[in-house]
Amino acid sequence: MKQLKINGHIIIKKIQEKFGNRLFITCMPFKKNKAPIAPSTFGSDNISELGSWLLLMEAKIVSGKIDGIALVVRTFLDETVKVIGARCAIPKKNLYHILVLGGGVVLFDTSETFDAQNTDSVTGMWIEPEPALECQSSIKLVEEIGML
Repeated sequence: MKQLKINGHIIIKKIQEKFGNRLFITCMPFKKNKAPIAPSTFGSDNISELGSWLLLMEAKIVSGKIDGIALVVRTFLDETVKVIGARCAIPKKNLYHILVLGGGVVLFDTSETFDAQNTDSVTGMWIEPEPALECQSSIKLVEEIGML
């Protein structure tokens, strides 16, 4: 885990520049010890709205209305995988977790991303891994985009 004093919308803008429209980002504002508040998802049809949405949510963090935003960033690869029992092949994806808090962002290594992705945030119970999904380090991603 690594904390940086950078606003979330700035990192996400750089990630958008790197991956273009191959992104699918789920954003979950939260109050500590409560279920996520109104998750929002951004993909190729509405990714242009993400920057404004993140600025609004960061303002809510500053005002105390929310404690933070969990960002789940999926990047789609050219490969597909045939999953047992599925009717069609599904795209292979890389997944990164980023936590936006009042003091900046928290980045996760590969094992922390895997644990967060496969643990229910409310109950703490294990969730089976999503097929064709590779958990990745958001620390390395932020290094690749030149922000670390």
